[in-house]
Amino acid sequence: MEIECFLPQRAINELGISIGGYHHGHPLPSPFPPGWTAEQDASLRTDRRGYLPVEIVSPILQGRAGVEQVKQVAQTLKTLGACVNTSAGYHYVERAIMLSDWCWAWFRKGFGEGGCA
Repeated sequence: MEIECFLPQRAINELGISIGGYHHGHPLPSPFPPGWTAEQDASLRTDRRGYLPVEIVSPILQGRAGVEQVKQVAQTLKTLGACVNTSAGYHYVERAIMLSDWCWAWFRKGFGEGGCA
């Protein structure tokens, strides 16, 4: 799964998050689950000052444990002050349709479209 969003520079600095190049993500520190990475994505655009575009990429996820990891990452992003706009989204494999429905609802409810213009 890939979650495109914008993180406050403050949170990036406080946690020591390193954002790798596209398809060359760097491991995320705690409180993110092991195996999740952060990478650049040139398709993300925002005019909001103090926020950087980032694509959060999961390892291969399976079953209930995978859903719980996505929930943990979603809550972490929300706590850190992440936001999304119409240039952001998420990607998943076809078999993850229930997970995708949950993520779509979270994206729009938790951050709101246009929340990071």
